[in-house]
Amino acid sequence: MLLFLHATIAWVASVWAAAPSGPWDAFNYSPVSKTVYPTAVYHFEGNVDDASNLIDGRGSATISGNGSWLTLDFGKEVRSLLVSLPWLSDHLQVGGLISFNLSSVTSDSALALAFTESALFVSPFSSDDGVSILPPGQIHDGVEPLPAPLSPGLWAQPASWLRGGFRFLTIASTTDAPVTLSNVSCSISF
Repeated sequence: MLLFLHATIAWVASVWAAAPSGPWDAFNYSPVSKTVYPTAVYHFEGNVDDASNLIDGRGSATISGNGSWLTLDFGKEVRSLLVSLPWLSDHLQVGGLISFNLSSVTSDSALALAFTESALFVSPFSSDDGVSILPPGQIHDGVEPLPAPLSPGLWAQPASWLRGGFRFLTIASTTDAPVTLSNVSCSISF
């Protein structure tokens, strides 16, 4: 009986403790969902067909040719640590894992993923070049290779590859074989 009473009091207190809506809601940068999608195609080079179909998970795009690549903009920084600084006030800051669906792959299809917080460092060859503190001998974070053979279906980034602190995701073809992908998303990990 005493346990029931404590549970009831805790529930009532949590309901009463909820903040009412107000002008402070403008400072809530939490996404509506724990899965976020790119909001724009920032740039592409080489043979990339229908890149805009990847915005908000609307459809598929095909990358073909070694060195062809596209950069998707999540519209806000996707980060693993909440930092509330006035000059970062428009940034969504969460962390997460990338996933997408692969179709029309061959036994030779291969990709690489690169991440950056700033458009100044978008590159299919490196990630996070804006980082000022790196281990000795390392000049930048490496790209994450998805070597051949790629399998059709859902590809989900392994938890050991958890990324934080990025806004731009670059997907590059590392062979001449075409790859069609769709439903690019980031699952927030907090």
